[in-house]
Amino acid sequence: MPEGTHHLHGPSFLSLLPSANSFLITCLQVGAPPEVAARLSAVAQEFQMRQRASLICWDAAPDPELDQFMEACHDMLAKYEEELSRPLQEAMAFL
Repeated sequence: MPEGTHHLHGPSFLSLLPSANSFLITCLQVGAPPEVAARLSAVAQEFQMRQRASLICWDAAPDPELDQFMEACHDMLAKYEEELSRPLQEAMAFL
């Protein structure tokens, strides 16, 4: 793990960013037209490539408040994704 990303025992800002982004993209894709969902997937892939490239040279100073904020955002997006996906999954199971 790059310097600056392991200063806390729990998850850090940089370690949560990819999954928070993934949750957000998934939430936006729920019910979106296929062409919009495909574009969102492309944006997510581009973000992941840029994120990997930036982690190579990232040397962030520890920021516990930012880490706590990102952890709260991550948890909120995970719950939101679950809530958005549930009705769609139930409808698909009904069919």
